[in-house]
Amino acid sequence: MLKYYREAGNESCDVWMMKEYGAEESWTKLYRIDLFNGIEKVVAFWKNGEALVALHGLELAAYNQETRQTKELGIYGTTRSFYIDNYVESLLLMSGHGGANEDPFEDLSLEDGCCIV
Repeated sequence: MLKYYREAGNESCDVWMMKEYGAEESWTKLYRIDLFNGIEKVVAFWKNGEALVALHGLELAAYNQETRQTKELGIYGTTRSFYIDNYVESLLLMSGHGGANEDPFEDLSLEDGCCIV
């Protein structure tokens, strides 16, 4: 979980993890990322501990928490390009509407705020 703090001159993002699913008391603060040097928001994390961050210049960068350095990745976007959402892995068989035998993009349109790349 990410918790953003946006106060004048002091913006940061705390990274929290629930160590035991469903146990509220198991929430543990892992670290804080200071939002400086153009870092706008945290997008994701790699297994090596680095964070994928979006810069104000609409570019993705890798952020190393230990060195507090960013490395630009050469991936650019537009406003709200870098968006993530959570998901749950599942091995359930898809059936009915949106099932495996149907076109999953049939009902999507640009009006839904969706685009397929």
